[in-house]
Amino acid sequence: MTLRRFAELATLPISDLRALLDDADAPVRIHAAWQLGLRLGAEVLPDLVSRLDTEPSVGVRRHLLVVLAGQGERRVLAHFAQFDPDPLVQATAAGLLARLAEPDDAESYEALVLLVTHHDAEVRRMLLNGLRPDAPAVMQSAVRARLDDASLEVRRAAMDRRLDVHGGVVPVVDEVAEVCPQRLVDGLAWVRDQEQDVTWEEVGGHLRRLGPQGAEVGSALFATRPKAAPRTYWLEWMALGALSLSGFERVTRGLVEVLDEIRWDDLELHEKRRVEEILERVLPTLHGRSTWFYVGRVIARDPEYSLRHSFVTLNVWLAGSLLRLHPDRERWRDRHMR
Repeated sequence: MTLRRFAELATLPISDLRALLDDADAPVRIHAAWQLGLRLGAEVLPDLVSRLDTEPSVGVRRHLLVVLAGQGERRVLAHFAQFDPDPLVQATAAGLLARLAEPDDAESYEALVLLVTHHDAEVRRMLLNGLRPDAPAVMQSAVRARLDDASLEVRRAAMDRRLDVHGGVVPVVDEVAEVCPQRLVDGLAWVRDQEQDVTWEEVGGHLRRLGPQGAEVGSALFATRPKAAPRTYWLEWMALGALSLSGFERVTRGLVEVLDEIRWDDLELHEKRRVEEILERVLPTLHGRSTWFYVGRVIARDPEYSLRHSFVTLNVWLAGSLLRLHPDRERWRDRHMR
């Protein structure tokens, strides 16, 4: 029997719906299971549990687990999360179990602590995505260990769950630095994608530790929020970026907008010295009078011109912006053209 629409099953008697659990068409079996769950509630559990062991379709088994989760069947979810032969079914069951497990449900969390180290990354990710903020300490410790997971998606899911616990992005980054400092770049990139705003003072220490790599992440982190960091720290960003061509590739429009707002006379003496240090690092990478002619042409005729796709043009572009700040720019130019 082939029924194309879920609503067509709503008027069928219960006996017919039970018979449709054996239908050759997988969508019909799914629709029948949902209708039985909606109409019978807990009464249908024995029928659906028995079907799980013999159901050949991965998609149908996943739907059966969702229906059973609606009835609070945590033991069934724990069993199939651990022992179903298909990782997608295991991932579905693990995510549902993580959502349903109460803080005092030791049996469920015993299974979840094992599953969070499952060999399949999708199982780990879906479990973490479903985990409740009030999970017990043993589960939180297991989540913390996932900050160093081999999968980037799992690491980000673990950071999301630690954010639920800490309530702020900075403590999460601090935790990443403590647990797995080699993942700090990922942690700071994760901060960039969060809605919470941060300042240089909150993450600057971590970014300094990363050196030029920190300049890359930091440039992206603050690009859309240039006011988040004081002017002095923007100069430090440029100094870090000057150490690495890859850092230059990641310098974005937000940095230039800040540069455009700075007047030389408004800078403190130590800030002026910082700009000069940056110029010392940047300008030797620019070669020949034709390059400087091109810098002048870009700045004079089209200051908004976007040439950010190769490190050569980006070095020219940023150096030109810096050079405009300095009152002795002719001396600087001549010094580095020799």
